Amino acid sequence: MASQNYQNMPQRYFYLDDEKQQCLTASWKHNWRHFTLRLQDQEVSSFTMKEELAEGQVYVMPDGRLLSVRLNRRKEPDLVLSLDGMPMHGSDTDLRRQVKNNYQLAFFLGILNIMGGLLAESVQSELLLHLGFGYETAIVGVAYLSLSRGIKRLSLFAVYAMIALLAFDIAFLCILSVLENGTGSSPASGLLLNLVFIYAFVKGAGAIKKLKTKVAATITA
Repeated sequence: MASQNYQNMPQRYFYLDDEKQQCLTASWKHNWRHFTLRLQDQEVSSFTMKEELAEGQVYVMPDGRLLSVRLNRRKEPDLVLSLDGMPMHGSDTDLRRQVKNNYQLAFFLGILNIMGGLLAESVQSELLLHLGFGYETAIVGVAYLSLSRGIKRLSLFAVYAMIALLAFDIAFLCILSVLENGTGSSPASGLLLNLVFIYAFVKGAGAIKKLKTKVAATITA
C-alpha cells in the first residue's frame, strides 16, 4: 500500500551527474506536505509540512558534496535543489536551463526574421512589409542565428550583441512610428515583445556569468 501511494504522488527528478546515472527523486502530497527526497530509492530527507520545506535544509552527500533542498517563497512555489551551491539539472533555477532558453529564443528569432524577410520580398506581401520585414530583417536573422551558437557556447559577447540588436530594433520601431504617424500603425506590441526578449537575455547573461564563475572556482580549487 505504501509503495502504491508513493507511485501516485507528484514526482520530480534531478540528476547528480551529466550521465544521469545518479537520480534524486522528489515526491510529495497536496500543498507540498509529506515531502520526501530519495537517492536511488534511499531516503535522503523528508519534510512533513510545507513551511518546513520552505525553511530548507542542507545535507552532506555520500561523496562529500553539499545538497541544499528548499521550496522557494514565490506566489507559485517551486522546488529548488543545489549541489555545492550550483543549481541542479532539472531545478527551476538551473542556470543551464536559462542559457538553453536564450539559445532557443535567439535561434527562433533568427529563423523567424529570415523566413519573414525572404517571404515579404518574394511575394511582396504588404502586411509583412508594413510590419518591417524585408531583406534587412533576413540579414538580422542570420546574425541572430550566429549569435545563438555563441550563446550555446556561453559567450557573453553573443548575449550582449543580442540585447544591442533588440534595443536597436526598438529604436527603429519608434522612428518608424514617427514617420508613419497617422497611418494607423502601432508599434506597441513589437516594443513590448522586444522588451520581454531583452529581459530574457539579461537574465541569460547573469546565468552565464554565474556558470563561468563556478567553473573558474572549480579550476582554481
